[in-house]
Amino acid sequence: MVKHFIGSTNVSSNSAETLTEVLFRTSEVKSVENAKEFIKSFCKVEMGPDLLARLQKMYRPPRFIGKRKPGAKRKITKVNASGFFTYQLESAKFTKEEKKQSEMGYSEAEKKRIIKSRHIVDEFQWENGMMAKKNDIILQVVEEDGATYVCPPGILIHTRKWRNGKKVKTLCYVEIPDVKRKT
Repeated sequence: MVKHFIGSTNVSSNSAETLTEVLFRTSEVKSVENAKEFIKSFCKVEMGPDLLARLQKMYRPPRFIGKRKPGAKRKITKVNASGFFTYQLESAKFTKEEKKQSEMGYSEAEKKRIIKSRHIVDEFQWENGMMAKKNDIILQVVEEDGATYVCPPGILIHTRKWRNGKKVKTLCYVEIPDVKRKT
């Protein structure tokens, strides 16, 4: 199984303290293709050798503000190390038992909401050992009626595990912005 890493891998204090950057690992070919198309959608200008040479002359490396004594060590700050997970899902109706478990978990998830304005709680069920944990960022890719939809990234706020015979199922409650998903 081939693993692909997609995202931003530079490490700097600006990345840790100011920017929101992500790197995720997947073995799903469709996810890799979708990520490539997403990145290509930002490529509006082809950069040939002439433009690159001109931009190189304009570039100025960042300067650090403040003085540092020679040999002094930089202060290391703890970085928020939330994970980022993509889940490929298929739309399906819950059974009576799944619906019952869903409602119990949903009431708990509502109490744990972080951003109440302009966000909703979305849920999905997972059967194969959940890797994500609370506060991780989840990107849901849903196959529905022959189309693929991508939901806005959200924060995993609650999980509810339950057993259905031999299978352990996990209901995942994700707080996402209340916007339309993209095809």
